[in-house]
Amino acid sequence: MAKVDYTPVGLVGYDCILTTENGSLVRASVADATSEVGAASADITGDIPLRENAALVATLAGYARSEWSFRRARREDKKKILRRQADDFLRGARLISEYVDRPQGSSRSGWCSSCFELSTHVRVLKTGQPVSVYLCRSCGSPTTPCVAARCTHLARRGTRSLSTPRYCAEHRHEIPNFDTARGRLEELSDVTDWLTFSKTNLARVTKVTAISLAAGFVVAPAAFVAAPVVGGALGAAGGLSGAAATSHGLAVLGGGSLAAGGFGMAGGTVVVTAAGTALGGTLGATTATAYTKSDKSFQIEKLRGGHGTPVVLATGFLTEGQNGWGPWRRMIDAAYPENPVYRVHWGAKELAAFAMMFGLAGSKRIGQEALKRTALRAMKAAGTKLGPLGGFLLAADVAANPWTVARTRADMTGAALADILARTDGAPFILVGHSLGGRVMAESALALATKSGVPILQDMHLLGTAMGQKRPWHTATTAVHGAIYNYHSRNDMVLKLLFQVAELGSRPVGLAGIGIKDKKIKDRNVGRKVVAHSDYFANVDLVTPGPSE
Repeated sequence: MAKVDYTPVGLVGYDCILTTENGSLVRASVADATSEVGAASADITGDIPLRENAALVATLAGYARSEWSFRRARREDKKKILRRQADDFLRGARLISEYVDRPQGSSRSGWCSSCFELSTHVRVLKTGQPVSVYLCRSCGSPTTPCVAARCTHLARRGTRSLSTPRYCAEHRHEIPNFDTARGRLEELSDVTDWLTFSKTNLARVTKVTAISLAAGFVVAPAAFVAAPVVGGALGAAGGLSGAAATSHGLAVLGGGSLAAGGFGMAGGTVVVTAAGTALGGTLGATTATAYTKSDKSFQIEKLRGGHGTPVVLATGFLTEGQNGWGPWRRMIDAAYPENPVYRVHWGAKELAAFAMMFGLAGSKRIGQEALKRTALRAMKAAGTKLGPLGGFLLAADVAANPWTVARTRADMTGAALADILARTDGAPFILVGHSLGGRVMAESALALATKSGVPILQDMHLLGTAMGQKRPWHTATTAVHGAIYNYHSRNDMVLKLLFQVAELGSRPVGLAGIGIKDKKIKDRNVGRKVVAHSDYFANVDLVTPGPSE
């Protein structure tokens, strides 16, 4: 087994050396891991076969970064997560180095389930394994033939025993189809056909449960400590850089989909939000697949055809069960009477659970006293130092944690929508969202902001949006050619009481405005027209900028 030595360098650096049984070595060094440059890359040196294997470099760099973070962490829960993450990286680095160090034989061509490229895979000899092991020449990851009958694709080898069958990404339903993953959509409603799987799900392990979503929310900050280093390492090895390298690095590490249990996707939106050029490509397809197949209610409904910029709508927890136009018709007809209109349906189960938790189901107007009583009950039920909903945040049973799941689902839906918009003809688009639907649209804009080139969004309208002021709103503006119009009301008791309870006092932009100076951000105080959370639909008119605006 390969030997791995981690050595701190000064107060903020580290040096990590992997040495194989045959004496070959590869080193990952960072002089200052606290700096932006140090966090994004590692200096990779060593013997050519090892340092030219992108997956080995990525896993070793990931281990070193995780180990560095583990030693600096103070909270026991975070240390536990980082220890497990570092051990996973270490196991992967040792396994890959062992295969690189062994004799190699014949090769075969096939789609790789780690990097999602059609590549050459070289067989590793004398592995002692009951099935063939290969190394992908594109990403360096260990692969093995998919066990599905007549399938020519390659599955991820992983770091565990090969006693269980290995299936390719198509047969695990991590991707609808290798060939069409980079495909374009003529219009948004074509997404249903595009996301239709071409193969049977033979693995039967890709069901995303609400529990895994809640766990992803809690784990996300720690799970991605190593991501920048992984991306930087792959950037040096594969010609990628920055965010695109990071997302590719997570794919190479076998993170794959959240549904497949990969830690790389545990945080929900991080991979897509960092994907940049991956949006609209194969990696973006794997992300969209993982998110949307975990939400059976997800669809994009075409409400009408028309001319001009397509308008895309998303609603929140008071209108989750409504098909068709729902409450939107008056508002959209007044602002965009000739435009094609699409509606994103998402998270019906999670939104309904959230509404039921707070006694909002079937209600359009909720009295202030009732909201106060609901908030106080939530605070009393939690009773932890983490805040009013701390108990819910840590609960294993997601039935007690509908806000966290609904919010995470909104973030995931926004990330998936970003990939769908990036691959759909007809751009730019106008996004309109209410409540948590506004959060969906804002997250989509944040993801699209990582993609270079002409902005994919024309304008964005946010109505009573359940999203905090401290998000990177300046970044979101880079995805918009026109402006972000944020309609807010200090009279909205749903946001004033329930959101701030759930978010430990964070002020939502739908209550107080975004509140930053930016020519593309236009806060609109509609407090005189909006008293209840759903008053926006009947009482607010969307701003339609004139030629000079």
